[in-house]
Amino acid sequence: MEKNIYFQLMKETSQSVAAVLISHIESFLDRDPQLREVVSYFASKRLATNTLLKPWLLKLCYEIAGGKDWDRFISIAAAVELLNISSYQANSAFDEKYGVFSKTEKDNQFIASILTREWAGKIISSEIRQPELAQTLQVILSLINEKIYIGQFHDLNVLHLDRLDLSISLNTYLDLYLRRCYGLSGAINEHIAEIGGVLADTSTEKLAALREFGRNFGMALQIINDIGDLLPPGIDSFINREYQDQLSDLKNYRATLPVFYFLKFGNVEADGKTYIESAIRSGDYNKLILSIEQSGAIQYAKMVARQFAVKARRQLALFDNSLARKLLSVATSIASSNKYYVALRKINIPAASSGVLLSKARQASAASSGELDPERLKHQSKNNGEQRESQSVVNNFV
Repeated sequence: MEKNIYFQLMKETSQSVAAVLISHIESFLDRDPQLREVVSYFASKRLATNTLLKPWLLKLCYEIAGGKDWDRFISIAAAVELLNISSYQANSAFDEKYGVFSKTEKDNQFIASILTREWAGKIISSEIRQPELAQTLQVILSLINEKIYIGQFHDLNVLHLDRLDLSISLNTYLDLYLRRCYGLSGAINEHIAEIGGVLADTSTEKLAALREFGRNFGMALQIINDIGDLLPPGIDSFINREYQDQLSDLKNYRATLPVFYFLKFGNVEADGKTYIESAIRSGDYNKLILSIEQSGAIQYAKMVARQFAVKARRQLALFDNSLARKLLSVATSIASSNKYYVALRKINIPAASSGVLLSKARQASAASSGELDPERLKHQSKNNGEQRESQSVVNNFV
C-alpha cells in the first residue's frame, strides 16, 4: 500500500514540477526554435517520465523536516531538476555514443548543459525574494555542480580499464569507486536533501541527518544504475535509460564495481581484461554479461548498494513519524527491489554456459570431489576475506 502511495504522489509531484519547469524553459527559449530543439532533447524525455526523483526527494525532505507550504517552493524543485537535466546533457557529450550522437550533436548538448545550469540559477534568483536564502541556495547549486564534474572526471579518467591498475586490492578500488559514485550521484542527492531542510528552516542536527540520508541514498542509486547498465538490450521494454545507451559503461571500458569484481574474482580461463575487450569488439555482450553474473559480481554490487540504503534509512530515526518519513523509507527499498533487478531475473543463465566460469553449483561439487586443488581453495578463502574487509570501507565512507 505504501509503495502505491509513494509512486502516485511521486507522479503528482513530478507533473506539477514539470509544468512549472516547462514554463520557465519556454521563457528562456523565447523565439529561438533551433536552440529549443537542442535543449528539449533531454528535457522533454525527462519531464515526460512522471518519475522526477530529485524534486520528489526535495519535497519529502522538506516535509519530514516540518515544512508545510510546498507549493511555495515548486520553482525551486524545478531549478533542481533543471540542474539534473544539465548533467544528463553533459554526460551525453562525454560518452562515446557509438553513432547515436554526431560530433555536432554532442557539442550542442554540451552547450545546452551550460545554458540549463545558468537557467537553474536564474530560477532561484527570480523566485526567492529573501536575499540570504537565495544566496544559500545558489551556493548549494554551485557545490552540486562542482562535485558532479569531479565525479565525471573520475568516471572518464580514473575508473577506465586502460588506466586503472587492475592488480589493486578490492579495498583500494572501492575507495576510488565510491568517490566517483559520490560525485555522480551521492553529492546531488545529499545537497537536494539539504535544500529541503533549509527551506523548512530545520535544526542543524536534522539538517546533518538529511544530508547523510541523501548522500547514502544517492550512493545506492549510482551502484544500482551501474548494475542496470549490464542489462542486454531488449531484455525488457520498460527499462528506459534516456540519457545513455544500454551497456554504455562496458562499451566505454568503464571499470564499474561489477566489472572490477569480475576481473578480480572471476574464475576466468583467459586474461579478464582481454576477455572483456574481445567481447566488446565482437559485440558478444550476452556471453560477457553471463560471465559477470556467474562470478558473483552482481550479487556483491547489490550487497554494497543495500549497505548504503541501510545507512540512509538509519538517519530517519531522528524525525517524528509522518507520511514523509514512511515514504523516504520506501525510497530506500530500491536497493532490494527495482526494475533492473526484476529484468535481471529474466536472463536465463545455465550452469557454466559461457565456458569461461564455473557455476557456483559446479564449484561446490568440484571442491567436494577434489577437482579444485587446495591452493585454489586457499585462494578463494583469501578472496572471501578481502570481500569481508571491504565492507568496512563502505561502512566508513564519508
